[in-house]
Amino acid sequence: MLDNLKSLDGSSVLISEVSYLNGFGPYILEISNLDIFSKVYYRELGECLFNGDLIIINIEGDYVWIFTHEGAYTTFKISEVILK
Repeated sequence: MLDNLKSLDGSSVLISEVSYLNGFGPYILEISNLDIFSKVYYRELGECLFNGDLIIINIEGDYVWIFTHEGAYTTFKISEVILK
């Protein structure tokens, strides 16, 4: 299910638990830089990116991933759930 994450390109929006703190918000990055981003996130904030709830929206790839702090996850295509 998550194998597609490596092959996606383009901008993505990441919403982590830190995104809800004052002065933070969603992160926008190239999905190909997720590995580097997760290392910087840990170094700067002292916690693993995937430690809490995390939503990754890859607009160009048309996918959303939702990871919960309990270890559950799901993914879906944006275009398949938006009502036309």
